[in-house]
Amino acid sequence: MTTRKRSRRRILSSMLATAASGLAVSSVSAATGEVRLVSFSSASIDANRDFGIDNPEQVREGDVLIMYVGGGGGVPESDQPGWTRFASCQQEYNGQDECLAYGGADLNGQVFYRVATNDEPDTYEIKIGSSSHASASIIALRGADTSDPIYSSAGLVNDYDGGESHCPSTDGVEGGMHICGWVHDDPQRIQEPDRMTIRTDLTIGGDALQTATNSLNRTGETDRIVAEHTNDPPGGSSDLSIAVVVRPGPSDGDGGNNGGEGDNGNEGDNGNEDQTGNEDQTGNEGGNGNSGENGNGGSDGSGSYPDWQEDEVYLEGDRVIHDGAVWEAQWWTQGEEPRDEQWYVWKRVKDTSSVTPVDPGAGPTPAWDSSKIYREDDRVTHDGTTWEAQWWTQGQEPRNEAWYVWQPAE
Repeated sequence: MTTRKRSRRRILSSMLATAASGLAVSSVSAATGEVRLVSFSSASIDANRDFGIDNPEQVREGDVLIMYVGGGGGVPESDQPGWTRFASCQQEYNGQDECLAYGGADLNGQVFYRVATNDEPDTYEIKIGSSSHASASIIALRGADTSDPIYSSAGLVNDYDGGESHCPSTDGVEGGMHICGWVHDDPQRIQEPDRMTIRTDLTIGGDALQTATNSLNRTGETDRIVAEHTNDPPGGSSDLSIAVVVRPGPSDGDGGNNGGEGDNGNEGDNGNEDQTGNEDQTGNEGGNGNSGENGNGGSDGSGSYPDWQEDEVYLEGDRVIHDGAVWEAQWWTQGEEPRDEQWYVWKRVKDTSSVTPVDPGAGPTPAWDSSKIYREDDRVTHDGTTWEAQWWTQGQEPRNEAWYVWQPAE
């Protein structure tokens, strides 16, 4: 029986082949953008046969998909059609202190990537070899370098000494996305580690696969991630982990051809859907005024935020006021009412004693800033004219041109 879990997360090709026990870093490109989380999905199988995993929601052409595949009691096949495998880690016996090369193993983890096209399937087929239990998780990212997305990777085998599991340090880059994936051979779990957010958490037949992400704001070693267990694993238990850093694309859009927005005037999924009115870190108070971390009071929660609206689309980092509290979206959401619940899309930030809801239309129209992200209907001033964004954009200077992202506001 196949088990699938599907959730929505925000926003957001040379092969790097490496023995996962080491650290592999590909050459650094001139990338100054930011990789953003779009969504994720996961699935598992409790029998020795192939299974399917859903394409994460809100994926569009140019997004980079990172897929972890893990299994116990055998080894999943190394080749997944349409995907590039770039890292793996194998454990063959308890007490092993480093990843083995690909081959027969008691526990196996592999990581793949692909760049989304404009015709992605609804479900990806995962081919399994001899594994009795297998799981897969896909992390969808936007803003990555589509020609060479993998910046670094590293693997580690954990024995359960001291009630914690580690994710190895790897080389990080500013604006990149740091991902850790744990493959467990017993029904233990990790608590959410510092500096990371758990995205997928899947159990199958006593084995498990968990992934967590972190947006990087500096270049340098990510340092080892330490995650404490939520339970006491049985004796002889162990797991393995693989760390990945995804490289950001150029700052003038969504990473090369990523997102399909810009001068081509594409609409619909290419830059004009889940971005509408909610992109965070923009510092822009146009549209509905829900500008996330920087445009609506700052990440410290000291300013004003809009009231939660059931029909509004919110992205990771967006903040709203509801039932006397400030809430922050942990991933893409619409119609899900903020409440206190573990692993829920909304997380309580603070009470609203010092916070006043903001009028979405209040305040002067800001000047265009080449470093900021704008979404559909956002307005800016530039060269004495007020301009309105037709779809998601960054770094594209307003000018009067047919079918361009910026048009004079009416």
